[in-house]
Amino acid sequence: MTGTETLKPGIAVGIDGSAGSIAALKWAVSTDPSWGPVTPIAVWQLPWWEVALAGSTAPVAYVRREHGIDDVLDRIVNDDSLSPEQRDRIAGRLVLEGRTVPTLLEASAGHSMLVVGTRERGAVADTILGSVSIDCASKTDIPLAVVPHDGGDASGPVVVGIDGSDNSVAALRWALQHTAADVPVVALGAWSFVVHGAWQELPVVDDRTQVETKQAVEAVVAQVTEELGTDGARISIEIDRADPRSALHSAGESARMLVVGARGLTGWQHLVIGSVTTALLHQPVCPTIVVPAG
Repeated sequence: MTGTETLKPGIAVGIDGSAGSIAALKWAVSTDPSWGPVTPIAVWQLPWWEVALAGSTAPVAYVRREHGIDDVLDRIVNDDSLSPEQRDRIAGRLVLEGRTVPTLLEASAGHSMLVVGTRERGAVADTILGSVSIDCASKTDIPLAVVPHDGGDASGPVVVGIDGSDNSVAALRWALQHTAADVPVVALGAWSFVVHGAWQELPVVDDRTQVETKQAVEAVVAQVTEELGTDGARISIEIDRADPRSALHSAGESARMLVVGARGLTGWQHLVIGSVTTALLHQPVCPTIVVPAG
């Protein structure tokens, strides 16, 4: 893997020239300046058959491809839609040869965040781009932001999925540390209880499950606010009786940002949120941040 410049601490953004990756870059340079400088990273790789056809001219083909990608980056970072302040956030760029996910992960190591985009909705595009974001989310040691192709809405609260796991603790902690003090934060707990046949009416179990979910969310909020020394006045707790995927998707439609843990609890089916992160990344309705527990 070779690069044209050395990365600086801050936000790394995966760029492939698509509208989705441009939206990801625009979102990154619009974040709070305290998040640090933004470095676009373009990853490319020649197909094996192109290398074979090039024969002895393969090095030339590699150079031409790399220069082509660099031209794409030039157009993106100098786009007229970026304000001078946003353009000033961009700290150099990297053009790297290699496989997309491993190369992005290696290049973004040590950064505060890795940002990737999505394409407009469609079965094939969702599968391809979703696999990249999910692969990154499962392997990266830093927060991953997946930005929808329209960039999302900058208004609304920050919604944090809470299930009582260490990952949801990390998600809430990250949300409070990386958003302005006047931005409302919703700690959302979701649960569903599925029964069949003669056991469809179980009000006692239903109530107990709702109470347990609320207690799990309250415990996480109490732990994080104590750690950070904040009164938690901007945090509101919401409990939704719904499948976590549905609850988070619905909440994300009116949120400026959705924050979830990379993984959730594995033993309590009615409390699992982290395990549905995969579904959320296929078609994000707002910028979705996946925070590792570490």
